[in-house]
Amino acid sequence: MDRRLAQRPSASARGNWCKCAAQKGRQPHENSSSGRRTALLGLAACPLPTYSSLLTTSAGVGEARAAEAPTPSPRASVLAPRGPVLSKPQTILLGGGQAPIAGPQWLEGCWDFSPVLTGVDFPLGSKFISKRTPGVTKASIVEAADIGLSTPSNPVPQRMRWVRDPESGNVVQDVPFNIASSMDALLGEGTVRNVRVEKGNPRRVSVIFATARRGDTFDQDYDNRKVELFLNYGRGVEAAADDGSGDSTFFQERLWRQVSQAKNQGDVLDYDISEGFRLLEEEREGREEGEGGRPALVQYERRISAFMNPQDPKYFDVGEKTIALYFFSGLMRKAATACS
Repeated sequence: MDRRLAQRPSASARGNWCKCAAQKGRQPHENSSSGRRTALLGLAACPLPTYSSLLTTSAGVGEARAAEAPTPSPRASVLAPRGPVLSKPQTILLGGGQAPIAGPQWLEGCWDFSPVLTGVDFPLGSKFISKRTPGVTKASIVEAADIGLSTPSNPVPQRMRWVRDPESGNVVQDVPFNIASSMDALLGEGTVRNVRVEKGNPRRVSVIFATARRGDTFDQDYDNRKVELFLNYGRGVEAAADDGSGDSTFFQERLWRQVSQAKNQGDVLDYDISEGFRLLEEEREGREEGEGGRPALVQYERRISAFMNPQDPKYFDVGEKTIALYFFSGLMRKAATACS
């Protein structure tokens, strides 16, 4: 168990982490890769708060609707008992797992949330962190395209959608929508030009996006970029919480390989995303008519484990071990309007 996440911190834990982050260096969304690396190294030295110290203050887009009734107290972590992923899943032994991953019925629909960075850790030390580490440069992890932009003091609203798969009937993530929503929120509206899942192959996703050019010496303002995502392993587990609450929970893990196809850039980036969902409250009817209804609420956690590029000269020193960990948490509220 990751005891840093299992502990219940004091009420000031969130503020202490923010103060420490401000003292240790520049904000982690610095534009230059060297500035971002410096900021992440500073954040890694800060004491890591738990999700429970953040959920009560990071309601995101649905914050205005939170005034309708008190938000439930945060409950035990879905991810903590599993511990962080400290080495790359061995797909030779495990196979490819599930694709797409089937989620619970209660996740179907559109959700407002603001996942915030709650901690950074480098298990093997900072000497293995470079601009080629997933998360150090922008868009090097497309689902968290600017690692440090959304913080407890400045949560960035996003949306997540789960839909019913027409072939299997299962509830699955709407991957194109979710990637586009996250990237546009973190990198600027209109960043994403297209996200496409390969027909007949849910393990391959193509993302085309644009980034602003620096300076004024070019005829065009933006560079088009493309990344290919390959889901090498996926799994999902739905279960009732084992803490006596009876809450429904869902855990999913996805091992991605992200290949950049931008000019003069062909990085291969491997990272594992673990997510925990805990249903705090089911939706109550009548909220649109003002009859005391409430949106469904879900406690959300995310951990990203980043691995070293196999082409890196230091790869043989670390192999398949995790070199960077990023921790996020948030509160998901069922959206009052449909995702579009």
